This record gives sequence, structure tokens and C-alpha cells, in this order.
Amino acid sequence: MVRNDSIRCACLSVNSSYQDLLLLRCACQDISYLWPQDERDGADVLNGIALGNDHVLITGKLWDRMFKVTFPDWPSLFETSADAFNDETNNAGNHDNSIDNEDTTAVSYNFLRTTKGTETMRLLLNDLLSSPQQQTTSTNNDGYLSLYGPRRSLTHLSELMTNDGQILSSCHPLAHNLGRVAYQFFGSMDGAFDGMVGTEDAHFLRLCNAAFLHGVIEYHLRDSSLENLVAAAGEIEDKVCSKLVNVDSGPWECHHGIGHGIVQRYRMEGEKAVIEKSQKSCRETSAASECENGMWMDHFAVSGNILAMETRMMASDIVLEELKGALATLGVDQTAIEGRIRPPPFPQSMQICNSGLSDFDCFIYAATEYLLVHPRDYVGAIKYCTDPSANIGMSGLQICVEGVGTQCAKENMKDFSVVEEVCRTLDAHQAASCFQAALTYFRTSTENESPKDAGLCDNLNQFKQLCLNS
Repeated sequence: MVRNDSIRCACLSVNSSYQDLLLLRCACQDISYLWPQDERDGADVLNGIALGNDHVLITGKLWDRMFKVTFPDWPSLFETSADAFNDETNNAGNHDNSIDNEDTTAVSYNFLRTTKGTETMRLLLNDLLSSPQQQTTSTNNDGYLSLYGPRRSLTHLSELMTNDGQILSSCHPLAHNLGRVAYQFFGSMDGAFDGMVGTEDAHFLRLCNAAFLHGVIEYHLRDSSLENLVAAAGEIEDKVCSKLVNVDSGPWECHHGIGHGIVQRYRMEGEKAVIEKSQKSCRETSAASECENGMWMDHFAVSGNILAMETRMMASDIVLEELKGALATLGVDQTAIEGRIRPPPFPQSMQICNSGLSDFDCFIYAATEYLLVHPRDYVGAIKYCTDPSANIGMSGLQICVEGVGTQCAKENMKDFSVVEEVCRTLDAHQAASCFQAALTYFRTSTENESPKDAGLCDNLNQFKQLCLNS
């Protein structure tokens, strides 16, 4: 979703679930004409709305485009109703007013959670993804606009810091995220550093306590095998640290970044050590199976919460998704970067289930890690299970999908049509298993109440009979 400064008004616009209707407080506007559903070719529902001073921006799940729509009676649709809305919310004791009360003075990592922080990140990532084809003779003398890629992004950040104290106080996480994304996008240290190492432009790598430098180094080492970790660190020392002697504290900051990367790489392995010890203890108890079930549930919940915090602090996953649709206009071949930009969590985290510790409980809870980072994105969770890089095999995949059905049921106990819509995105066999897992969860959690008696079968189509027979 694109956001802007009209946060008060943004609270007044919602779309009707699974319909192309825009609800404007007291008005309902049919916007299905913008992009008819039979022309979308895989794109999903309208779910992105942002209001400007004289227009509304509209997009949707997996849409590759955005529409700007104006209305003849704008802004009268909102002027009176906005005041009424504020009166209502001021009198509501339990209303969550966090959007209205957004901290406009937030700095550092908290800044990235604000509208201004997200917009700043978007600007810098837009610069980072720029290409030489964008440049024209009219921009050759326009400061950072005459540059492209990492140089352009870091130059722009430097200018923003000079003119904005809030960005200056938050530049470390901004630059850190740029380094991480640069490594993912360009696929190597050389590409991410853009030839700045060993040149007069190397001072940009020192920007904001060398945060960009640290981000690139961290992700390079996180991609290294444990067997090659020391060698990879040595390569960084030779190719980067030794060539930053003319930069203030350059070698020190470089080695500091290596330390970050090494501990992050070992932390990835640490999960396995923790699981091994916990599993051993569980198997010495009188209820080993139940103990291990709780162990796996806690493991993925903790892992997912950590990843969720990292993702929200980075604020780059949402921005990158928005930018993907704009890559073509930036002169970037989307097919050439397919899979290179992968915000956390990575499906590879499920490989712990394949490391000799595998059992049903591991796979059944695996997708909860994804759902903690992407709340209620059940279709995305299914893709998380089926992503080839997860490498979990057909049996693990089947259990993982059943885990998605279970979690979807847990969060939609009054409306199993939501579960049906999620499960039916799979092939027939997997879809039935997904929905059956949801029914099993319902019975278990309600002390064997019948889904039929609870009215859960009434609004179903494909799985109505399965529900009635359960």
C-alpha cells in the first residue's frame, strides 16, 4: 500500500473483502472498471488504498500496477465525515488510535516504522535500484540524479541527512538496510560496493558509522558455509578492509562488520544446537511426543517473532514489494533479478526439519514463522511451504500445508469459507488435506463439537460435503 501524509483521511477508506468496492466512510464507489477481474491473470483482490489531497491511489494483492482516481465531489466526501469519525474515536475507550498518534519525532529503528521512515526508505531503495539507462543529458549536472545504483542512493542519503535532523538521527538503520538490500540485489560484494572501495568515493561506505559497509559484509558472510566462513572473512579483509586505509577508521569498521557477520552466521546454526538439546530432554520425559510438539511450536514462534521484528525494523520488505512493479520503468529486467530480492524469512529456515531432527511436529508449525511476519497471508504461507528452496520433500510439504490449514482455522473459527478459499489454491489432493486439517483443529479445540452443528459448512462450496461428513 502506498501511504502519504493524509493519515487521518486514510482511516476513512476501506475496501469490501473480495469485492472491487471502495467504501468512503458514507459512500460506496464501484471501481471494478479499473482492471476487470477476467483480465488480471493471477492478480488477486483489491487491498491497497491510500488517500491524497485530491485523489486516491488504488492497488491490490500481486497487482503489477497502481491507479490514481479522482472524484468530482472530492474532498467533500471526507470533510464532514472526518470530523464525525474523530468525534467517535475520541469517545471510544478501547479504540486503537495508533495510526492517528504516529510518533512524528521517532528516530533510529523506530523511525523506520513511521510513514516518513517508510517513504524515506522507498526513496533510497528507488535510487539503489536505478540503472544507467535512466540517465539523460538533462540530469548530468543535477547532483545525485546524475548517478545510479548504490552511489546514487548513498549520495541522496547524505543530502537528506544534511537537511533533516530526524533522518540524520536515523541514518544508521537506513544505511544498514541499504547495504543488506544492495547485496541481495546485486548478488555480490563487488556489485554492492559499486567500485567505491579503493577510490575517493569510499568515504560513502563510512557514512552513518559505516552502516552500509556492515550491511553488505553481514549478508555476504550469512551466505557463506561454516566450512568457508574463515576464508570468506579473509577474502573481505583482502578485498575490502585493506583498501580502506585512507578512510577514517575504515579498516576498524570493516573488521567490526566481519564480527557482525560471523556471529549472525553462527546464530543460524545455533537454532539446531538448541533444538537438539531440547529434543533430547523431551525424550527423557514421560510424555515425549507432547513435549516435542510444544518445543517445535515455541521454536517457530520465537523465530517468527524475531524475524517479524527484523522485518518491521528494516521496513524494506513492503517497500520492495511496491517497487517490483516499478522495476520495468527503471530499466531493470525483472526476470534477471527473479528471486534475488528475498525479504526475511527465508524458506531455508525450514531445513532444520531435514537435519536429522525431522518429525511431524516440526513441519506442522513451520509456516507459523512466515505468518508471524506476514499476518493472515495464508496463500503466501502455502507458497512458503512449496518454495523449492525450502527443500523439505513431498511428505514435509504436505504436513506444512496442513499446518497452514490449521493456523487459518485457528484465526477464522467463525468463517471456514476463508479456509476454503486458501486451501483451494492447492491441487485437489493437497487442498483436501489442508481443509481436513482445519476441520480436525476445530474439533480438537472445541472438545469435538461438530463443524456442521456450528454452522461452518453453510457457506462452503468445494468442501461442503467434506465438512458435513466430518
